[in-house]
Amino acid sequence: MVYLDYAATTPMKFAPVEKSELKNSHSPHAVGINSYKAIEQAREDIKRAVVFKSGIVLFGGNATSLIKLLTEAIQKECNCLIYCSSHEHEAVYDIADIGYVEYDFEFEKSIVCHMLMNNITGTVFNLNELAKLKSDNSYLFVDCTAAIGHMEFPKNFESICDAWVCSAHKFYGPQNSGILWLSDRFASQFNIKSEKDLSIGTLPVFNILATRDAFLKYQNSKYIQESQERFKNYWLILSKLLDNYGINHKRISRPKYAIKWVDNYAINAICFENINADALAAYLSSKGIYIGVGHSACAGDSDYRVLRNFGLTEQEAQNTIRVSFGEDTTENDIVELVNEIYNYKKKFLL
Repeated sequence: MVYLDYAATTPMKFAPVEKSELKNSHSPHAVGINSYKAIEQAREDIKRAVVFKSGIVLFGGNATSLIKLLTEAIQKECNCLIYCSSHEHEAVYDIADIGYVEYDFEFEKSIVCHMLMNNITGTVFNLNELAKLKSDNSYLFVDCTAAIGHMEFPKNFESICDAWVCSAHKFYGPQNSGILWLSDRFASQFNIKSEKDLSIGTLPVFNILATRDAFLKYQNSKYIQESQERFKNYWLILSKLLDNYGINHKRISRPKYAIKWVDNYAINAICFENINADALAAYLSSKGIYIGVGHSACAGDSDYRVLRNFGLTEQEAQNTIRVSFGEDTTENDIVELVNEIYNYKKKFLL
């Protein structure tokens, strides 16, 4: 099997393993107290890993469910408008009151959402200019789900960001497990002190510890720097092989609107000439090769909103696949992928 869809879900390498001495962290007895301490330590470990000195770390389901619960908590406290960029994941886009493309909005009494790294193109956004627009009664919420394990947080992230979220299944942790960080200012404004304020019940201590362990392994400078170099090399190999086979392609990474950005080659959106992405993905799957496509798996069928906002036509979006690398990816995987793309083209298009 050649798996090149790590941006969707990674293999679970940090599974929750039950320990008899850890049970319900809400229980008043010794076992419960030890469980409570283990969770509190996990919160501190995550903050330390990203060099945050303030704020609170909360645990819950995946990023989608945490975003929904957070939105409900916000709406109980005030009538803040929620803005989002045109590139957001559906979990954010669907709950936003107003979408925007340029910086042509009033950053007052509002929460502005902007992802750190795009889950379809791998584009990494520089949020510093956006953060400068904040006022005393506005907040910046950042979806970091695609970024964990692929890039370090900006050095000033704690000061520019008011909340961030991620899902463990994107970095080899358990499914239905996520992390939500809130700044002290944000938590105080919306009266959030713990998971109970988001209507999250008994905390799954084993999932939390597995999530913490995965986060610590993959969200660190050494791993990220090594993987960035390796993934860029994989892309260069992939692009050269496509050229050698005469397969016309272009990598999509530049956003249409004016925000500073850089590439991250862990995720690669590749637009082909005259090759339908869905048909190609189905063919590759029959050969044991698994990739993503340009429309989100979390949205309705063939929703190309994100790629259109990267300047693609509907036809170009339909011809765009997503190839995402992980720590188990090999050069041979890339060779097999390109061989079968060529075979598909030769069999069905020539």
